[in-house]
Amino acid sequence: MDRFDRQLELADGIETEYLRILYYTFEKNYKDTYKSYEYKRLCTIVDGEKNVRINNGKNIIYDSSKYMLLPPNSSVEMKIEKPTKALVLELNEDLINTVSEIAYDLNMSLPSFSSKFKKIMGMTPNDYLTNLKLNEAARLLKFSSVTEVAYDLGYENISHFIKLFKKKFGLTPKQYSLKYSGEVIKIQ
Repeated sequence: MDRFDRQLELADGIETEYLRILYYTFEKNYKDTYKSYEYKRLCTIVDGEKNVRINNGKNIIYDSSKYMLLPPNSSVEMKIEKPTKALVLELNEDLINTVSEIAYDLNMSLPSFSSKFKKIMGMTPNDYLTNLKLNEAARLLKFSSVTEVAYDLGYENISHFIKLFKKKFGLTPKQYSLKYSGEVIKIQ
C-alpha cells in the first residue's frame, strides 16, 4: 500500500453519530499527506511509531507511550519507517458521552465493548475518555475558566474534575492555567 485509501479505512472501522473508530496496519516505508476529518482525531499507536508533521509545524515522532490529538481539518504529513499498527478515534464535539452510550451506539453490551477496548488499548474505556477529556481540559484552560471547562467536558462535580486534573498533571486546573497561559488581565 503506497497511498491512503479512505474506502479501506471506513471498511475496517465503526462509525456512529458521535465517533469513528478506525484500525490501521501500515507496512514499512509508508508515506502520505492527508487532511483529517471534521472531527477531532485521536491517534494511538498500538505497535511501532509514526513520524508526523501537522499543519506544516515541526516533525513529531510518537509511539504507544503518547497520544496525538489532531484539531479538525488538520493537514498531516505522515512517514512510517517500520510496520505500525494504530487505532484512531474521531470524536465530534459532543465528547460528553459516557462509555455506556458509546457501547449502545455501537450495538455492543458494555462488558463486551469494555473488554475489547481494553484488549486493544491496554486501558479501560473510562480511563481513556478521562485521559482524553483531561488533555482537552488542559488545552481549554488557556482560554476559559475552570468552571466553564469542567462543565463543557461534562463534569458536574467541579471538585471531582479538579482532583482528576491534579492527579494527571500535578497541578490544579487554576495553577495549570496560570502557569501555561500567563497572566490574564480582566478589563471591566
